[in-house]
Amino acid sequence: MKDKIKYLEDISRYQKKITNKIRKIDITLNDKEKLLKEYEKRNKDLPLQKKIFSKRVLKTILAKEREECLSELKICNDKMNPKKFVKVKKEYEYELKYLNLVECKDIKEELDSVMILLQKRVLQAIKLKIKNASNREEINKMVYELRYFNLIPINSKTKLGDVSKLKKMFTTAKTEAISKAYELKSFNNIFKDKTKNFNILKYIFDLKIIRLEDVGFEILKEKDGFFVQFFDDDVLDEKIKIDTQINKADLKIRFNKKIKVFDLWKEEYKWKLHF
Repeated sequence: MKDKIKYLEDISRYQKKITNKIRKIDITLNDKEKLLKEYEKRNKDLPLQKKIFSKRVLKTILAKEREECLSELKICNDKMNPKKFVKVKKEYEYELKYLNLVECKDIKEELDSVMILLQKRVLQAIKLKIKNASNREEINKMVYELRYFNLIPINSKTKLGDVSKLKKMFTTAKTEAISKAYELKSFNNIFKDKTKNFNILKYIFDLKIIRLEDVGFEILKEKDGFFVQFFDDDVLDEKIKIDTQINKADLKIRFNKKIKVFDLWKEEYKWKLHF
């Protein structure tokens, strides 16, 4: 279809062929002798079970063939329509891309590449929504969406957030979400330092607790180091060791005190976050 002139010439030739076939059918249907010759010609080499048993049946067959030819002519006329040409060309281009994909040497590698690109586009959209969030309802909703996207399983052992080619983008999105949540005063402050806050709260994106507004935590000081314990009401979830040394002066909360991750949740929009 890149050669429009040849494309149109091919269609014109086919139109002439179909038009001649219709004219021949019309002549045969209106001429008894030609109908008889056509009847004998078609039956000559046909096996008994496929023979045409009367000229009336032949007329029906010819009428059906004529209708099919008219349908073909309509398709040809549509193809020569400039608007239809553009549409059909795009459809063929799409099919060609699909065939190239199916026939490529390593289809799994190609599909993985396409899927990674798609996931990156989704993450870009989520990051844009996080950036544009202007109130606590919007940022809390985006924390939910990012968490669900992060937890999508790609097989029995791996979730989307674990894919090496996406980890950097996920980390950036999580950082931006937590920063915006602090900016809009949606999260409780744990540390005075933003980086330390992120190093604790990044784990909420991997928790098994369904309702994030129910997520609580406490900073534990134990013999072998410092830990953050997440929980849902009285049910304990993840307990994670904190890599860095913590001084009491660094904290905005007390050790061994249970608090919610989210600070204040307005009842009028809480239901909107339950998917």
